[in-house]
Amino acid sequence: MIVFSTLALVYGVSVGTTISYSVKVDFEGYIPIFGGKEGKASANMIVNTSGLPPKDGLACAETEVTEMRAEAFGSVLPLNKNNVSQFFPKSEATFKGNGVVVTNSAPEIKMPVRLPGLDSRRLPEISFLPIQLPERDAKVGHVYEFTREFSGLPVKYVVTTKAVDEKEVRFDIELSQTASGFEDAYGNPAEEKNAKRKLESVLSGSGKAVFNRGLSRFDSVLVTSETKTKVTPISKGKESNRSLKLTLKITRDGLKEPQ
Repeated sequence: MIVFSTLALVYGVSVGTTISYSVKVDFEGYIPIFGGKEGKASANMIVNTSGLPPKDGLACAETEVTEMRAEAFGSVLPLNKNNVSQFFPKSEATFKGNGVVVTNSAPEIKMPVRLPGLDSRRLPEISFLPIQLPERDAKVGHVYEFTREFSGLPVKYVVTTKAVDEKEVRFDIELSQTASGFEDAYGNPAEEKNAKRKLESVLSGSGKAVFNRGLSRFDSVLVTSETKTKVTPISKGKESNRSLKLTLKITRDGLKEPQ
């Protein structure tokens, strides 16, 4: 494990060590699959991360989804432990001590269902590197910002250090995003020239996270968000609105889920 600083918080995965995270995502509202309709969906997976020897002065780890189950509108989706490697292949990532991913061998893969946040190239960021750490020693009240991309769209994070002791550091998280795009008559993403509707979305969210200082990794993360979308027909029809609520829970090695 590379030691980046004796003062600042750092991520670390020792060579040969494997960390297991439970990742659970629940959706409620307008679900953008099967043409899009109101309802509920969920995706639950187990993500294992194994430490590898450093590369180019950076920490390195291999990440793999070992279990997965997804449902929508009461039906099981075609994402499970038997085929998950097709959509989330085992991959290798290098990263800085504060959690910035520098390289990731995972290819960009089109998912069979389009659930927000399930990005084949962002598995480290939704498991063992859930937020970037502050670049200086953690102090109560310290506020910092960073941006990450999911499925090509940037999300802004504002993180506040809420509590610090010798065992752990607790953070509060705020998320925001504005985005625009187009869709065809069936609710699929489309180029403007082929589109039937224009979409303008605003995401806002909040959460909390607990960092284990002794292990140099997060014990748990809980984030809730809501995306509100204005839908404008390009040729004719009435403007409408959609809403999608998301709850993300990341829990390490069988610990109690955050509430």
